[in-house]
Amino acid sequence: MAETGLPDIFKAYDIRGIVPDELRPELAYEIGRAYVSYMGGGRFAVGRDMRVSSPELAAALIRGMTDQGADVTDIGQFRPTRSILRSVSTDSTAAA
Repeated sequence: MAETGLPDIFKAYDIRGIVPDELRPELAYEIGRAYVSYMGGGRFAVGRDMRVSSPELAAALIRGMTDQGADVTDIGQFRPTRSILRSVSTDSTAAA
């Protein structure tokens, strides 16, 4: 655990952890719910990288977000950050 009391998976600009030791679908679900709550609801875009664990983690994150009342667009697998930023800027959504 970091000095903040948060697990070490929470970085300055993203969430990174070893699957399944530090990051699991159950945690991704809870992160999705918390993120929507923190942002006050709305529309979000979720993308993922090419790792084998990404589809399951993204699905859990999206489930948590939609269970919290968010409108979520799954933009699928992407390469550069530019791809998700383009989706967000043209569709009035927040990125997750």
